[in-house]
Amino acid sequence: MLVTRLPDPSRPLGPRPRVIAAGAVAIGLVAVLLVPAAWALSSVLVPGAGSIPSADLARIVPIAGEPPARPRMTEPYDPSGLVAFLEANHAGERYLLATTTTRLAAPIIIGSGHSVMAMGGFHGLDPILTPDKLARMVEARQVRFVMVGDAQLISRRLGADEAARPITEWVQEQGQLVDPTLWRSSALGGRRNGMRLYDLRPGSPTTR
Repeated sequence: MLVTRLPDPSRPLGPRPRVIAAGAVAIGLVAVLLVPAAWALSSVLVPGAGSIPSADLARIVPIAGEPPARPRMTEPYDPSGLVAFLEANHAGERYLLATTTTRLAAPIIIGSGHSVMAMGGFHGLDPILTPDKLARMVEARQVRFVMVGDAQLISRRLGADEAARPITEWVQEQGQLVDPTLWRSSALGGRRNGMRLYDLRPGSPTTR
């Protein structure tokens, strides 16, 4: 009768089992850290929308033979023409531009380094500004140009247009609409067609 003797658990492992155990631990650590590291690197290796940074493994790793996914919620509007116009007409104001939400403000801040005020916060719902306060800021030469109608669809559904109505009506009454051909970029996304730029010091000269 053949008897198989099981290893004694009280006896220390030999050199080879120790190497195997150490290798298994190392492989396990790599496996645990690899996915989160790749996920984090996806936001570095693949440019995304500046206003809504995100990380997604599908951005850099093909799935089922398909090419890497395009970054989600990519900003469709090229603000370079707007920034060029604002910089050409900037006369030391604290803010290069005032916007309804951060969706337009963020890429301008990142791309130009100038200060931009999001009058309603992220979704345009924060009551941080009133027409009277904006009027005092204009008088103090802190802001000259204001963009209205720049809230995204999700922000409008949440009530951004209604929240911004007092400011928008005051801007339309006190400011002068800037000719869109002076500042619109050629790459204008469909969601941006409602944007209107107002000059709150209409007596001051502007350059293209």
